[in-house]
Amino acid sequence: MFACIYGQVSPKDGFSDDAKQALLIDLAFTFSPLVERTFVDTVVLDISGDELLFSSQNQAEVNWTRGLGDEIARRAAESGLKVNVSVAANPDVAIHAARAFKGVTVIPAGAELSQLGNLSIKLLDYSLAGIDEKK
Repeated sequence: MFACIYGQVSPKDGFSDDAKQALLIDLAFTFSPLVERTFVDTVVLDISGDELLFSSQNQAEVNWTRGLGDEIARRAAESGLKVNVSVAANPDVAIHAARAFKGVTVIPAGAELSQLGNLSIKLLDYSLAGIDEKK
């Protein structure tokens, strides 16, 4: 499972790009030792194993991932960041969801098409597929 944190760009928030990037990375490392900065405003973290911290024995996967997403968003707000958070089985799906949907989004494995299928092609990040912007 992967989570993506997308820090929405706002000139009014008072953060420089470097400061926002540092806050996003620090926030991600709070929840996982495996973090990748994919863009200045986006980090992806491997949350495999976090279910031990965020779920009870009988809790469904969607519930603990929703709880984790809510906790990431809460801590971001405490730091003064406005973020979108998504959780998915695939890191690219998590990135697309965080960039396309406001707040916390959980996309269970197998539900990717139903959740992302209606998005405009313009919202999808072509660079994740290795496509040149000019083509």
